[in-house]
Amino acid sequence: MHLASILYPVLAFLAATFALDQDGGGLLSLSLAGFLAGVSLVTKQTAGVATTLSLGVVLPAIIAARGRWWHGVRAATVFAIGWVIPVASTCAWLAAHGALRNFLSDAFLHGASSKGSLASSVVSTMTA
Repeated sequence: MHLASILYPVLAFLAATFALDQDGGGLLSLSLAGFLAGVSLVTKQTAGVATTLSLGVVLPAIIAARGRWWHGVRAATVFAIGWVIPVASTCAWLAAHGALRNFLSDAFLHGASSKGSLASSVVSTMTA
């Protein structure tokens, strides 16, 4: 499980580099980066939050700075569409089995408190 929790953020950032490539990448790489960031959130919440926030904010900002502002909006939208697929699928499955509330509580509110606050967990993941 440890390999998967590290593999998905790395692959998300790799897809993001292809999205920034001038010759190719584009929308497919953006959606793949979003999808892998979503999978990262589902498999390891602290790394997933860090991956989602960093790519979801910085990637569209870089794309907007290189071109026109609406290119950044389009990048954020395509990234979000890719991200929603694994996250919504997992949430739907958990909700269908009556486990969504417990998952959210354990993963983000109470369960993570053994490692400190959510903010300190995210910061420690990004600085590690």
